[in-house]
Amino acid sequence: MFKSIKTLIKNNKVDSSLSTDLETKKKFIETSMKGKVNGKPFLILLRGPHGTGKTTLAKYLVAAGVVSTHYEADQRFETKDGDYKFSLKLLAEAYKTCQLRTELALFEKKNVVVSNLSLSWWEVELYQRMAKRANANFIVMDLTEFYGLSKTIPEKSVQKAIDTWTPMSKFSHKLES
Repeated sequence: MFKSIKTLIKNNKVDSSLSTDLETKKKFIETSMKGKVNGKPFLILLRGPHGTGKTTLAKYLVAAGVVSTHYEADQRFETKDGDYKFSLKLLAEAYKTCQLRTELALFEKKNVVVSNLSLSWWEVELYQRMAKRANANFIVMDLTEFYGLSKTIPEKSVQKAIDTWTPMSKFSHKLES
């Protein structure tokens, strides 16, 4: 599915098609939500390797009023000036903070979108269990189209994410309805 990071960056598709793609994905999520309107909050998990538009789509969903809250581990690395300063030492804390904020928002009956790599089944399952505890609906969306990196992420990390990526279709039998 994915090629090496050098090939992806060389063939980077950052262009006006992104806005059309965002609207298409938003409509898909809204359609998925309509089938589950039952007074329960929603947890939408956007997952995919670096550069696939997870953060962009999450912010778009908040701006469009589809969800009220957006969390991701990368928020821990954003400075007050809007710069991004990653620290491997703080990564576990960043993920834990994202998880705690998400669960609290769900118990407050807020619709939440989480945009993390979530490359492995256990990461998806963690959010699925969280939604179940909060009596929330759970939607997972794989993002696989490469748009470019908006953050400074080492090439080695990007390549590792691409190499370990497993699409939801490989775990869909494990998802609870």
